[in-house]
Amino acid sequence: MSKLCANDIVKVVMALTGEIEAYGSSGIDRERYENQDVLEDVIYKLVAKIYDNTFYANRVEGSMKKIGEEAKMFLKELTEEYKEL
Repeated sequence: MSKLCANDIVKVVMALTGEIEAYGSSGIDRERYENQDVLEDVIYKLVAKIYDNTFYANRVEGSMKKIGEEAKMFLKELTEEYKEL
C-alpha cells in the first residue's frame, strides 16, 4: 500500500468538503459556513481518535506505549499551539 503524505490527504478532504474561506457574498458564505461545519466535525472526530490512543501510553508493550506517548505529545503540542484563541 502506498503511503499518502499529509498534504495529499488534506487536498482530498478539502475537495470532499469544499471551500471554507469567507468570500463576502451571503449566498456563497452560507455554503462555505456549512462546509466549515462539516470540516470541524471531521477534525473533531480525528482528534478524538488520537485522544483514544493516549490510553496506551502506560502500556508495557513498546509499540503500544510509543503510540500512546506520541498521541499525548501531539495533543499537548496542538493545545499549546492554539492556546491564544
